[in-house]
Amino acid sequence: MVKRFGIIAGALLMASGIAGVMVSAIDSSHASLDRTPAQDPFDGMIAPYPGTVFLALGTPVEVDRIERTLAYATTDDSVSRVANFYDSAWRREGLHVEHRISEHEEWLTATQPFDPLVRTVIATETDSHTTVIASLRDLTRERVPVVAPVAPGCVARSSTAATDQGVATHVLLLDCQTPIDALVRHYDQRFSGGSRRGFVEPTIDRKEAYVHYAEATSALTLLARQTREAPARTAATITWQEQR
Repeated sequence: MVKRFGIIAGALLMASGIAGVMVSAIDSSHASLDRTPAQDPFDGMIAPYPGTVFLALGTPVEVDRIERTLAYATTDDSVSRVANFYDSAWRREGLHVEHRISEHEEWLTATQPFDPLVRTVIATETDSHTTVIASLRDLTRERVPVVAPVAPGCVARSSTAATDQGVATHVLLLDCQTPIDALVRHYDQRFSGGSRRGFVEPTIDRKEAYVHYAEATSALTLLARQTREAPARTAATITWQEQR
């Protein structure tokens, strides 16, 4: 089945707030995934940085069940120069800009009262260039249903999803009112017809599990941790992929 995680999985992690993983995924995928510029993915709502073209990442991308447009570009200019370009441009448009700066990247979010569109740009430094990740979401859009298999006793606290080249990928953060053994047992039964690899082991103060399941057209990776506090409670991340 689907072993292609590359750019799109990185995009989902970025959407959850882990931009560095996103940049790594983009860099490692350039050699194997040919993407050609298409029509402006943002319809003019987020301008590409001068000298670059945005490349779309998956259609659609969902974050906490709200669809968004996600794209990236690269430039030889510095992170600060890219960030200052968007900061100045958006302020000239009368948008409210939040600008956060860390050691190797800068985040900008632009909003406007009574406007449901949220614009986000993240500029991240790499060894040889700056990667520009852009996102546009419409807060008025209806929430899409969660299709990934969520175990009984678990609630999805956040979710991201995207479809790219026929592969749908969903990443969910779960809060489970069940012990880790019951959680693993559920997915063992759910994927009893496929392959399984991984482990469940106790550490000094908690139990941890990493299990990957695969069937002909779908796969699920479970990362889970249970503390020794009573009653048993487990925090888990599931990554679900399905070929469509």
